[in-house]
Amino acid sequence: MKVPVSILIAPALLAFSGCAPQGSTSSVDLEAEESAVRAVSASWNGFDENQDAAGVAGLFAPEGTLFWEGRPPVSGPEAVEAFMADEYAFAPGGEGSFGPDRFDVAASGDLAVEHGAWENPGGAGRYMTVYRKTGGDWKVAADMSVGSAPNGGAPAWASVLLAEWYEAYNARDAQQLANVYTADARIRDAQGRQAIIARFESEWAETNDVCSGGFDGFEMRGTVAVGWGRDTCTVTPADGGPTTTSRGAWLAVYEQQEDGSWLCIRDIGEAVEQ
Repeated sequence: MKVPVSILIAPALLAFSGCAPQGSTSSVDLEAEESAVRAVSASWNGFDENQDAAGVAGLFAPEGTLFWEGRPPVSGPEAVEAFMADEYAFAPGGEGSFGPDRFDVAASGDLAVEHGAWENPGGAGRYMTVYRKTGGDWKVAADMSVGSAPNGGAPAWASVLLAEWYEAYNARDAQQLANVYTADARIRDAQGRQAIIARFESEWAETNDVCSGGFDGFEMRGTVAVGWGRDTCTVTPADGGPTTTSRGAWLAVYEQQEDGSWLCIRDIGEAVEQ
């Protein structure tokens, strides 16, 4: 599913202004080319419904790039396949959908743009896909998407709290990290701030990882709130081994305090297999 427009939009639109030279007559059948592009888009939809990462990747040009909000850009079919496989691992139920609003095909007949919308249980947004015709086939040159609700629809206090969490974690400041939690908060087998501090310090003794992430969705019910999302970490073993990248999915439960502030009372996370 196309989910979470970039600097490539301007060049793409500029390319559309490059019509046939004055005085010439274009022989391009634009209706036929639009139908061909629509067929590629429909193929993506079918691959997405079947969670076929290889199928999606096969639609991309050798330099084709994904620009999804909150994710590092990836280029080339091989990287796109790995990216999509990870995305499907986060949503094994295949919930969500996307669809186009319109297609614009350049007068030259070798460039097209699809405009559309997507939605899933975590939110909704807009996307734009740029296609280029090469060797007679339409391929995806760039796919860009952005959520209509920034950071999964999380309120400002939750976004700030999450940013503080990553800042403290990456700075290896266990005390500051513990301040994001209530005095009796639980992370797996660690309950209470001192146990949470000890748990993180134990993890940091084994690896030096730098992480970033964001909310995919957020719900509030009175003085209790739940947010869920994912993160990506660059992991370097303490013994100097090779650096790797790991991804995780997490869910956090928050509770409003007497002074009106919010703190985390439960933090659940798990690694996602690459």
